Amino acid sequence: MKLLGFLLVVASFVSRVAGGWRSSTQRPDVGDDCYDEMLQMRVSRGETYTRPATPMMGCVCPVEGSNNIVCEPLTCRYDIGPKDLLTPPKKAGHCTNPWTQQTHARNERFNHTMIVNKYQKMTNTLQCSCDNGMVACKLTEHLCCDEKTGELKHIGESFHKSHPQHRYVMCVCAPVEMTCKTIPKPTLPPWGIPQPPSTSNNHNSPSTNPRSSRNGCLDKVSNQYVARNAQFAHVQEDGSVRECRCKLRKRRKKQKNKKKQKSVLRCKIQN
Repeated sequence: MKLLGFLLVVASFVSRVAGGWRSSTQRPDVGDDCYDEMLQMRVSRGETYTRPATPMMGCVCPVEGSNNIVCEPLTCRYDIGPKDLLTPPKKAGHCTNPWTQQTHARNERFNHTMIVNKYQKMTNTLQCSCDNGMVACKLTEHLCCDEKTGELKHIGESFHKSHPQHRYVMCVCAPVEMTCKTIPKPTLPPWGIPQPPSTSNNHNSPSTNPRSSRNGCLDKVSNQYVARNAQFAHVQEDGSVRECRCKLRKRRKKQKNKKKQKSVLRCKIQN
């Protein structure tokens, strides 16, 4: 009986602790709205926004139905085209504004300001004209496409443009001639590898030489030696982060040949 009572107390304690853990990670009460767990923010129904990523993500809380966030990659898309069917004008040669359904006479000009990207909440003005029953429009403000992030950029803003030799170059958005420059390679952090003592006559000994395969690793990207257990990270040309660590290779349990273990460089890429 004492053992049973002890087990019940332990079970009660574990359930309380587990309940506390669950409550600390529970999604906050946002009612019928959405909750972005990555950005840890409440999102109202119908609200759109961007989420940091490569490429950037455009997200929306659905107007109705499920309250789960829906996201898609930005692709420099223009949200311009009207979704409603057009009402044909009564007079020949006249035009119908596809967004307001207003009728315009032949050769009449009109402007229409609208959101051209719902995720970036970016507006632009269309200059339109009625050309013998057909509406012809053009944007008043030139926009550029960031080919890395998928964002639309205004004039004067910097953006990534693909390049056959450098993958991306950084350009300044302009309506005609753009100025571009190569993206400088990031400098690697200091390696901090101790040099062998100059007074020692055994510089090539594996126990003192930091460039031995046991005490260090060769990073072929930077052509530098890294001390064992050292960690480093740097940003590459494409914007991804390369994280590496020099680790001692594990010896197999059934390894018969007891050779000295070598250090290996383990790396992973974070976009």
